Formats: sequence, structure tokens, C-alpha cells
Amino acid sequence: MGIRLGTGFLLLLAMMGLAQSSQPAGVVTDQPEYCGSARPGEAGYHLRVSSGTMAGQLVSRPNPIFPREAWTQHVSGVPVLRVCIGKDGHVEKMRVISGPEMLRQAWVDAVSRWVYRPYLLNGTAVPVETTVTINYQMGALPTDQGCGSARPYDPDFHVRVSSGTMAGQLISRPDPVVPPLPAGSHVSSGTVMKVCISRQGRVETMQAISGPEVLRKPVADTISRWVYRPYLVDGKPPPVVTTVTVYMSFGGGE
Repeated sequence: MGIRLGTGFLLLLAMMGLAQSSQPAGVVTDQPEYCGSARPGEAGYHLRVSSGTMAGQLVSRPNPIFPREAWTQHVSGVPVLRVCIGKDGHVEKMRVISGPEMLRQAWVDAVSRWVYRPYLLNGTAVPVETTVTINYQMGALPTDQGCGSARPYDPDFHVRVSSGTMAGQLISRPDPVVPPLPAGSHVSSGTVMKVCISRQGRVETMQAISGPEVLRKPVADTISRWVYRPYLVDGKPPPVVTTVTVYMSFGGGE
């Protein structure tokens, strides 16, 4: 015996399908809530968004500082975290779902400092709930980063920070003094330096990575006078290692 569906029921199914298809890309609907209410419009509601979509929203992603034992034992694994992100893109809270016990706290400390672009729904920033999955394999202890020890547990360890982030920390940046060149000659190039910066934001040492020999000394003399705002990790300023690229273009007179 066949089953006949009334037009009202068919219309209801069509409307449900339309509502589901109108969800923004990346929105997840099949996970239990953790960050607050699962009902839109209620206080504490966090929109569930896929991990891939939110990875594309990251604007700052500090790396973890692992305990010595994790390095020496070559611990590897895939930590998975459930993360609650506020309207402003800052992490509110998180919960570890899985992953090696030895790596969990380091990842929690790191992810708590991540910053995302605010996620917009119909042009309005909304709180978000997502998962963060990190496939990380601990290799041997690093041995060369150019500034003191490369072992995170040593007193003179320098935190690696991107050149763009440290450029935003500059508070004094004297321009380079152009060296004299033979008449008719022309130099146009970028000089790349690895720079070690103290807790106080002063340049300690540096090493030329690339660039014309004639520019390396004037660029080094210039960078040695730069002053940075101290870079903070959990409210404390560690020493920093970063790269600096200085572009210069000039020619000799006739």
C-alpha cells in the first residue's frame, strides 16, 4: 500500500531544507554545545563554526613552549581542543578533547593567546565555538636559532617572533646612513638580518642572512640603534629572535 503525503507536509519539508541550506559556509550543526547555550538568541550562545573556517580567521598564532621532557622523549600526537572565541576574536576558554598528556598544557597556554578576526554573521560579529586540531611531532632538540639557547627550558632561550609582529613593536627606528659609492654605480636590494632582542626591547646581536656586502654594515649599524616595545608572553617579556629586512635603493653621483 503506497503512502500519500499531503501538500502541507511536503511544504514543511521544503521549508526545513531551505533553512538548512541558508546556513553560512563553515557552520557546524551536529556538535554538542560547550561554550554556552545552543539556542540562537539566548545569552551565551556561540555559533559553531568548522575548524578549517576558523583557521582562516587567525591573525596571531603564538607557538607553544614545551617542557624539556617532551623534547627529550620525542613526544608526538594530535591534540584536539574545543575552543570558545568571543566577538572580538580572543579566546575565552577551551577544553582538551584528546592528545598526549605531556603536550596538553603547552598547547592550552599557546592557544589561549591566539587571536582571530571576528567572525561575521550577516555583518555582525558573533561569539564562536570551534575545534582546534594540531598535528605536531616533536623532533630532536633544535640546536641553532642564532640567539642563545634554542631549548625552551634554558634561561637564555629567545622566543621566535615573526618579522611582521616585531615591526609593530618598534618605537624608535633610525634610518640607515647610505655609504658612498663609485660614480655611476647603483644598488637596490633588501638586506635580511637575524636579530636578537632583549627583554627590554634593545637589540643585543644580529647576523646577516642575505644582501649586498656593501649594505650589510650600514644596515647592521642602523638596526643596532632600533628600540622595540617589550614583547609579552603571559604578561612577561622574554628575549626575542626575529628577522628584519631593510630595503635600500640608491646610486652614486656623476
